[in-house]
Amino acid sequence: MTELKCTNPEAGKLIGRYELGALDDALREEFVKHLLECEFCHNELLVMAPFTDVLREYREAVMRGEVPAPSRRAPAQPRIAAWRRANGVRLAAAASLVVAISVGALICMYQLMKEPGEDQGAALQLPGGVTIPKAPFVAGPEVPVTRSQEFGDTFQRAMAAYERDDFATAAERLEVLCRLVPDHADAQFYWGVSLLFAGRPDDAIVPLRKAIRLNTGHQQEACRFYLAAAYVKSGRMDEALAELGNVIALGGQHGEDAEKLKSIVTRMK
Repeated sequence: MTELKCTNPEAGKLIGRYELGALDDALREEFVKHLLECEFCHNELLVMAPFTDVLREYREAVMRGEVPAPSRRAPAQPRIAAWRRANGVRLAAAASLVVAISVGALICMYQLMKEPGEDQGAALQLPGGVTIPKAPFVAGPEVPVTRSQEFGDTFQRAMAAYERDDFATAAERLEVLCRLVPDHADAQFYWGVSLLFAGRPDDAIVPLRKAIRLNTGHQQEACRFYLAAAYVKSGRMDEALAELGNVIALGGQHGEDAEKLKSIVTRMK
């Protein structure tokens, strides 16, 4: 059996910083494109996941004040030595990861990922004091599978991040999945909601629109409601009113909130 290799080692070096959310938009886009054609890096993400998930969770706990931030000392030498036993892309990824592990740097990155005044908690603040919760996740029977069965775990990993309100991580993972499996309704919907709650309403609009086309019934109402919220956060009030009208017409669980928000947006115009 032929051993897998990274198709572009230069792009592969970004893997550690990608997993910790430390890439700027241009480099993140470059690495996402690389993931679409490199099975080796897909598998590397799975290997790194347990470690980066712990780091992300710890970073969130530090930011919430639940645990004190440790000193900025460099990681213990035995740990570095263990990483150095890897080679090729793994070595580059490990080096990137070690650099990013500094808690002070992680905290700064977390702050930079948030828009000024944007709360990344599980409730979204809209004009007029309207607060909407994140969309609940109910696992469906269909799990998206990509080029390898193992990488199908990306959806579960993304939703695990979503469930713990780490919307930036969920959005990153769902973006890759949606590019590989563009017609998966749940992935598109939760990608859009994750972007919205991560303070990126403009970016949330396209996946939420696509989720509307892919969904039917009560789930389409949810798609339209969160799309309306994205329009409001983006200042696109005419489109927000039109979408809120669609939500009200469907007569579902978001109808009351849609009525209230529509009244507020109408007064704002």
